[in-house]
Amino acid sequence: MRGGKNSRGRCPDHESPAHNCYTAGFMASVKGAERNRVQAGVETRNKLHSLDKDLFDHLEGLQELILNDNDLQEIDAQTTAAISSITALESLSLAETGLTDLPQGVFNSLIQLTWMNLANNEFETVPTKAIGSARNLRDLNLNGNPIRELNQQSFVGMSELTALNISAMPELTVIRRETFAPLRKLHSLRCSNNNKLTSIDPFAFEGIADSRNEYPIREIKITDLIDTFDNFRKLISARGPAKNFCAPAPVRGPPVGEHCFIRLSCNAL
Repeated sequence: MRGGKNSRGRCPDHESPAHNCYTAGFMASVKGAERNRVQAGVETRNKLHSLDKDLFDHLEGLQELILNDNDLQEIDAQTTAAISSITALESLSLAETGLTDLPQGVFNSLIQLTWMNLANNEFETVPTKAIGSARNLRDLNLNGNPIRELNQQSFVGMSELTALNISAMPELTVIRRETFAPLRKLHSLRCSNNNKLTSIDPFAFEGIADSRNEYPIREIKITDLIDTFDNFRKLISARGPAKNFCAPAPVRGPPVGEHCFIRLSCNAL
């Protein structure tokens, strides 16, 4: 969380030196002398169901918002308005909030948002249209959601994404053809501890290569059947608790950096 208890500067609503402000169950450690230059982290674990639409009116410069472990279950109109008002927001965490879906376009106004944590919610499919509205998103964590399959529609509109975590999904069984094709800037993929995952289509990475970047993928931690590795043009080695092997020469698919490390661990191979 940015800004600690000893942060210096002034709270935008007070004349005294920076201090902890408590509003509607939130603790915001604020720093910065001017309201429009405030850098703050807001964190709450208060079992909130909704946010008042005016909650962040005096925190226009808020950069980090953590709503973990609240009982939101859905993002209603009031909460949407509250989050949409934080146009300087760079990091948003909605982990463990019971969410099953997100409103389409909910992040349209958050052009600075680059990091999002949606881990351990109840999404059965990727909320593609909502996440895609955060058009500059770089890092997405979907860890621990009961998503059953990933396909070529799952990540549409997320072309700026460089890091993706799809680990520990208790219901994930299949990753289909061209699933990762929209992610042309992907550098890091984490896909471990998916105990029901038994199939990754050999063409799951088809189209991901960007002609402007010879080796876009830097890190892959994944579980798979060995046939999937036929798609990698360069692959040094793959290691797991019971496997050490070199991948065969690839035929098609995304280029992988010369020093890319593939980890096969804790998966249902």
